[in-house]
Amino acid sequence: MEIQKSPQCYWIEKTASQPIAELTFTKEEEVLTITHTFVDPAYREQGLGAELVSSLVDDARTHKQRINPVCPYAKKQFEQHPEYKDVLL
Repeated sequence: MEIQKSPQCYWIEKTASQPIAELTFTKEEEVLTITHTFVDPAYREQGLGAELVSSLVDDARTHKQRINPVCPYAKKQFEQHPEYKDVLL
């Protein structure tokens, strides 16, 4: 499954217009604030949420942005992955 991207949302979909996982964020200047993550219960424990966070981290590095993970799931991912520190606000 491929990660789809828009300016304020990354998602993975089972079929067109049927997301099974999503990560939403806001952008203010060079700061991305992760506000919400969701994974359909049928697809949990497969690492989809972690893939979305990782993808946003990679893009933030590429564009020299910082991330403010206010969503509890995203906060936990940043705690579990010290390699994300370089983009943590």
